[in-house]
Amino acid sequence: MSTGNPELDRFVASAMEQVRKAQEIREQLSEVTGVGEASNGQVRVEVQTSGALRGVTIDPRAMRMGSEALGEAILEAAQNAAQNVQEQISQLMEPITAANPLLQKVMRGETPQMPEGLEDLPNRIGRSSDPIKEVTEQLERVRKMLGA
Repeated sequence: MSTGNPELDRFVASAMEQVRKAQEIREQLSEVTGVGEASNGQVRVEVQTSGALRGVTIDPRAMRMGSEALGEAILEAAQNAAQNVQEQISQLMEPITAANPLLQKVMRGETPQMPEGLEDLPNRIGRSSDPIKEVTEQLERVRKMLGA
């Protein structure tokens, strides 16, 4: 697909590559399982990316801890497993976020601001005497915002 604008074509190609990478990562994310341990490995918990428990393994020796200590160990192992999931997700996202400052902000929990005027783009395109120029200018603004 060619727009006739080499710079816009590069931007579109780059965006399409990012989408392809994101799809691959989404598939990999569905397979991530976090593992966490506590009490010297006597309690082991596995969680899915959603945070849902996938498995809990309690060594028979852990039964000597008492109910309160065992409960705390299970919670600690679950927290460690959740942290493990987040670490794996960050590693999987690295190929995309490394090249994209905006996604780095989103992954850190920051909410980046949309470039001013972009939300009104469909209306402006409809009123513009040169809609291709309008879209090209806005894509350039987005490209700069993304650091591409």
